[in-house]
Amino acid sequence: MWQKGLIGLGIVLIVVAVITVSLSPRQDQDSTSEEGQTQDNQSIEIKEESIQQKKDFKEFEKTSPNDEPIEHLKKEVSEKYFTIATYELFQEYSQSRGDKKWELQKALLLQKNEALPIISNILRQGSEGDKIAAIELVASLRWKETSSQLNKLVANLNESEIVRGSASYALGELGIKENAPYLATHLKNTDSVRMQRSLLLALAKLKNPITAEIIGSFQKNPDDYVKLYTEVALARMGELRDKPVVAIKLSNSDNWKIQSEAIVALGEIGGNDALRRLEDIAATHPLPGVRLNAGQAIEKAKLVGLTKSQALEYIRSKIEEPSSREILVWAMKVAGEELGDEGLNLLKEKSKEPSEIGDLASFYYVVYRESNR
Repeated sequence: MWQKGLIGLGIVLIVVAVITVSLSPRQDQDSTSEEGQTQDNQSIEIKEESIQQKKDFKEFEKTSPNDEPIEHLKKEVSEKYFTIATYELFQEYSQSRGDKKWELQKALLLQKNEALPIISNILRQGSEGDKIAAIELVASLRWKETSSQLNKLVANLNESEIVRGSASYALGELGIKENAPYLATHLKNTDSVRMQRSLLLALAKLKNPITAEIIGSFQKNPDDYVKLYTEVALARMGELRDKPVVAIKLSNSDNWKIQSEAIVALGEIGGNDALRRLEDIAATHPLPGVRLNAGQAIEKAKLVGLTKSQALEYIRSKIEEPSSREILVWAMKVAGEELGDEGLNLLKEKSKEPSEIGDLASFYYVVYRESNR
């Protein structure tokens, strides 16, 4: 039985602001610092490396594996993206939103070999804004090759908390269980509430039971969000011994933001107590948006406790007839992360459909096929 182990898409609660970095004009050309010159040279090296790795679309087609989901992705991504230097492609990605960002993410996925050295350089020496965009990208694409660099960012106290927190969460998304003790040690040693929240979310994704004792010690933390994420992390490991009292309490909050976080958490935790509370919210709450969120959380909570074969059929039904795009994405991530070869085969099967389902299935099949090797 999976019990609490299978939840799917974690709570993405780290809000990453769009950071615009403006460079002040030099007041004295002769007084440029040696450090500034070094940074300029590093930036030039990144761009030159990217330009050297530039490829045209025909070369890309010739060297790519002959795989139906990849062919599907190639058709969906405009050829123009394969004539842009990888560094410039990343810069465009970091400044985009919505459908444009989605297209660029697919283009970078298909150019992984070219993009990884660029992303690695950015994680080492990029601006704060570029680092955050790079962290977001590697988390979404599950590029496990960046794990050691993300670990260094978490440990580097000279980095901002938003960079360190984002790197923590990304390590959870990569799904490397061996990182859990390392993250738990940081959790034990930090007094920062922001870092505690981020680290708990990462540990909730990794579900490594050897970290349960450290996580459990945060059940009496004075911060409600820290206690909430502690319940989620313990529930995902099957280590939550009592009903989710914090999540239920916060789901009654008059503050809609706090209530929304609690609703998502209840969907992650699952179980009879969580389901009863969610069903009550979905049936009686005066705000349609809150009722909708509760309904989606119910769909996620019903996955908890299913056997693997039951979960596969449940996820298939959510992919074939999703109630929303959010549920569709969640179901595909569960298939890729939790259902092994059967889940990958389901994604590959659905990638053949000429619809949004086919587009998303192709993308997640390629992401999880690579990261699960």
